[in-house]
Amino acid sequence: MIGPLIALLLTFAVLSFVWRDNPLYRVAEGLFLGVALGLFAAFEVRQVLLPRIWDRLAAGPATGPAWVTTLLVVLGLALMLARRVPPLAWLGRLPVAVAVGSLAGMAAAGFARTVLVPQVGASAASLVITDSLSHERSVCLLESQPANALTNIVCSFGPYLNQLLILFAVVAGLVYFVFSRRENKGLRAVSRFGGWIVMMTLGVTLGSMAMAHFAVTIGRAQTMMETPGLAVLALAIVVLTLLYLRRDPPRAV
Repeated sequence: MIGPLIALLLTFAVLSFVWRDNPLYRVAEGLFLGVALGLFAAFEVRQVLLPRIWDRLAAGPATGPAWVTTLLVVLGLALMLARRVPPLAWLGRLPVAVAVGSLAGMAAAGFARTVLVPQVGASAASLVITDSLSHERSVCLLESQPANALTNIVCSFGPYLNQLLILFAVVAGLVYFVFSRRENKGLRAVSRFGGWIVMMTLGVTLGSMAMAHFAVTIGRAQTMMETPGLAVLALAIVVLTLLYLRRDPPRAV
């Protein structure tokens, strides 16, 4: 009972921001950020610091040159603490630069390997007649029985026109972001079409994010409907607390 009540109290505290900024909303916001940072710190300690540093130092030379790990840890801490000394503050930027550069490089490599290269390959594959397109044509003809001339044309050329449209949309989107091109009517029209493609993509992305938030909201509403008594109690507590905080302080005599 305590867990659902606290969840409902925090839900109504966050929703109270619709009225205006208030202490209850700031408390809920601080709890959310604090829990998130605490979970992140615990994950880093358990998954990074302990297995990669402490376990190696505790195991000794059996797992490799432990002195190298010790030296790097001590050096990194010393450079980070050097930021507190004004003449040596520039040394504190070295470990930050190494960490940020390493993470940026790994993120860029992961993005290129998992997103960029597959999308470029899929766009280039639209110029080639693949087995999937032939299978799509066969399925279209099979589902459109009895077939006629129009159905044959649509099923025969529809998949290829779809792939060509995707390829043209990709090229138009890239042209839209090429700001150093020489202006002419053809590129201007392609760039304008690319701008519409970008806006539609951003709209679909925003809609997907909104649907995800709506799913969370529906989940909270279902919790309220499953425990209406706790929902009313939590709402009453939040409203009374806001009214109490809104009251005017007593005037000094």
